[in-house]
Amino acid sequence: MEVLKSIPFNYCCGMSFVSAVLKLTSTIQNDLSKIYLSCSDDVAERLKQIIDSFYNQKITIAKDEKNYVITGDLASLLFDSAVIEKVENEIAIKYGVDEMLLDSECCKKTFLKAVYVCVGKFYHNVDESQNSTGYNLEFNFKDYAIADDVKALLGYFELQFKMNSRKNITTLYTKNSETINNFFVLIDAVSCSLEFQNNLTFREIKNSVNRQNNCYEYNLDKTISASVKQIHAIQYIEKNYGMDILDDDLVEVALLRLANCDLTLNELVKLYGKKITRSGLKYKLDKIVKIYEKLKK
Repeated sequence: MEVLKSIPFNYCCGMSFVSAVLKLTSTIQNDLSKIYLSCSDDVAERLKQIIDSFYNQKITIAKDEKNYVITGDLASLLFDSAVIEKVENEIAIKYGVDEMLLDSECCKKTFLKAVYVCVGKFYHNVDESQNSTGYNLEFNFKDYAIADDVKALLGYFELQFKMNSRKNITTLYTKNSETINNFFVLIDAVSCSLEFQNNLTFREIKNSVNRQNNCYEYNLDKTISASVKQIHAIQYIEKNYGMDILDDDLVEVALLRLANCDLTLNELVKLYGKKITRSGLKYKLDKIVKIYEKLKK
């Protein structure tokens, strides 16, 4: 995963990543003898590489049947990554995000990278007809304090996310396409950003085509409706009163319409023997319809 590959191996960013992974995916035994991780193989591998570079094999990560297990000098690891702290000479879990680990901007970005690979979810919403209804980027947290701190961290980079808490899970989410793309750029998810922009472009083109088709169908319906109304008026006048009640130029237009029921006004203009505009022809046909309406009263 390109996001994991972009995480630096320097100590400050490395510990920022370690802290995020442990806070978001770990279960710690009370005696600090083991840490169980529920994360992907890629995340566990990157975590192992970083821990090995800092602790000289004093800490090991191995996979059992279900989870990854961390053993060794765990007290140092947990204190260094601000997962635990001493409170009145007793060891306690440190909730939220430690500001000291996010002192520099690169560490802030690294923490957000870890948040994305550990608890992030991006998906494309579609309706029952498989039509696009938008995009969603969300992060799900078991610890409200971390969720609140991550929301503030996102705000530092001018990325506004909404928060929702339900059944002991706090979710940060956004459906704003610009925010989603800016987040991908921030965490160096280049391929995600490019694919997302391509999807947006395709969606915009598709929506534009749909709008054009809808407009065409609407105009076609209007044209058919107007044509039917005109033909009905002419036929009524011809049957009940005769064409002699119309002026000569209106008779010419009426006969043209009757002979070409399915043509549009633009097409009728081309067939008309005299020079006339589309609006001029429409005016004459509308005049015939008004005569018909007066006769019906």
